[in-house]
Amino acid sequence: MPLDRWLGWCDQIERASVSTCCNIAEAVGRGTINQLAQYLRVARGSAYETLALLFCAPVEIPSEVKDLGQEVCRLIDKTVKDVGKERLSRL
Repeated sequence: MPLDRWLGWCDQIERASVSTCCNIAEAVGRGTINQLAQYLRVARGSAYETLALLFCAPVEIPSEVKDLGQEVCRLIDKTVKDVGKERLSRL
């Protein structure tokens, strides 16, 4: 694999994973339930992007790493659902 392709993949997975963390932090710090839900959905998108990059990696990624990525996505999915239920209960 050409070095520039490898470095591009590494850069993209780093940006997607950092985006996940930063959007969760911003969600918590926003203060309203609607903003919490919005930023968690953005974080979920970045988490799934990270997961996709792990599964289509140009090198073999250990299954434990992929499993952790799937668990992060599952936890964010659950949190998004829980926040959605809270929003509905406030109507």
